[in-house]
Amino acid sequence: YVAVRSSATAEDLPNASFAGQQETFLNVKGKDKLVHAVHQCWASLYTARAIYYREKNNFEHSKVLIAVVVQKMVESTKAGVMFTINPNTNEQEVLIEASFGLGDVVVSGAVSPDQYIVSKNSLKIKQVIISKKDWMMYRDSNTGRTTKRILSQEKANSQVLSKDDILKLANLAIKIESYYNVPQDIEFAFESNSLFIVQSRPITTLKKISKRL
Repeated sequence: YVAVRSSATAEDLPNASFAGQQETFLNVKGKDKLVHAVHQCWASLYTARAIYYREKNNFEHSKVLIAVVVQKMVESTKAGVMFTINPNTNEQEVLIEASFGLGDVVVSGAVSPDQYIVSKNSLKIKQVIISKKDWMMYRDSNTGRTTKRILSQEKANSQVLSKDDILKLANLAIKIESYYNVPQDIEFAFESNSLFIVQSRPITTLKKISKRL
C-alpha cells in the first residue's frame, strides 16, 4: 500500500497558499490504481477551484507545474502536524497537533487534535491541551480501504503523544527548520515505535499574522 501525494511548484509561495488544492490518495495498491491516482493528482491542478485561485492571484497557468510523490503507506497509530513557529502567535515555539490513526483527520480539520507547545530554547513542554477525539481513520485490513472507527470514551479523551514523543518531535522539527533555514509546517506519523516525517514545507501565513498584529 502506498500514499500518492501531489506536490505543486506554487504551493509554498509566501504571497499565496495553494496548499490543499491538489489531491492526495491513501492506501493505493496495484499498478492500475496507482497510475489512476497519479493521473488524478495531475488532473487536480486543473479543477475549477485551482483555476479560479490562479486567476484571482494572477498566476500564469502554464507556469504552475506539479509532481507526484509515491510513498510507502505508514500504518500510523498516531499522527499529526507540527509548526516550528506558532502560526497563531508567531512565538518562537514548536506547536504540535496530534490525533489517533491517520494524520489526514488533523490536516483536514475533521477532528480537534491534542495540542502541545514546546519551547525552542529550552526544549521544555510549555502547554498540553487534550481534546476529545471521537473517531479516527485507519486502513481496514480486509478491504484495504480507509475506514472510520468510533473511539471509546476513554480512548477519545486520552493523551495521544507521550512526553518522549513530544520532545522527540520538537527536537526533530528544530533540526528540519535549521536544514531549510525557514520556519516549517511538518506532517508526521508513528507506526508502532517508528517515527516518519511524511512532508515538510515552509509556513506561508507568518507575514499575514504579523501584519494583523
